[in-house]
Amino acid sequence: MARTARRFAQIDVNYFEDDRVLEAGDAWQLHLAAIFACKRAMTDGTMTRRQLARMAPESLTDVDAAIETLIRVGLFEDTGELIVIRSWYRWNDSSEEIEAMSNKGLEGNHVRWHVRRDQ
Repeated sequence: MARTARRFAQIDVNYFEDDRVLEAGDAWQLHLAAIFACKRAMTDGTMTRRQLARMAPESLTDVDAAIETLIRVGLFEDTGELIVIRSWYRWNDSSEEIEAMSNKGLEGNHVRWHVRRDQ
């Protein structure tokens, strides 16, 4: 059976043992949701506070406090306009790199199925 094309977020198996995650308490839920959302939208690990509030799990009653906690423990950075997931590029390619790889794949498939086929 063929596998479908999907995006994956890299989450270390020791995620819940990280001191920053432990110190964040229940705010870890927002951090994890943000990782998935940024990967899906290819935002290079950036979101606005409004976007974070929209995606926050219902179990987080004070989203602003959760964001501040994640900034304090070092999982998020506040640039003024955007909240950035710290160390995003350590685990993820940039959206430009992903697009370039995708384009190379399209080009390779074109050569394989159209150019070489006609020879």
